[in-house]
Amino acid sequence: MTKAKRAMLIQEEVDRMGPLKSSAQMIVEYVLAMSPGSKFNRYSEWNLEPDSWIVLSFAYTRTKTITLTLGVPVKSLPNTTDLHVVPRYQWAKIYVKRIQQMPAVMQNLRYAYFSASNRYRKQFGFPRVEKKG
Repeated sequence: MTKAKRAMLIQEEVDRMGPLKSSAQMIVEYVLAMSPGSKFNRYSEWNLEPDSWIVLSFAYTRTKTITLTLGVPVKSLPNTTDLHVVPRYQWAKIYVKRIQQMPAVMQNLRYAYFSASNRYRKQFGFPRVEKKG
């Protein structure tokens, strides 16, 4: 599957998200901007590779739901207010059903990006936290 075809497939799923389309697009673009050199590959869900700190899935048939599985434990997330969060092994799984949840989702995304641990990061290094000012 070509890179353009793979990108088109994730974009097709994002486009079907109805009222959550802009939220889904924001999540995908943020993840790709923060993880240069990585891309989403479709298995049963959208796995980011090779820096696998997030997995995405989009439910667009009956319920419009974005599911993010982040490579950090649930208890470590900085903001779970008004979010449906469950553990998935050692990762945190967040279900997004309303655009009002996006501020907390984005805060957790940023935290997970800088905090997740995986083989790729152990080999090539962890992202550096930006210094203010």
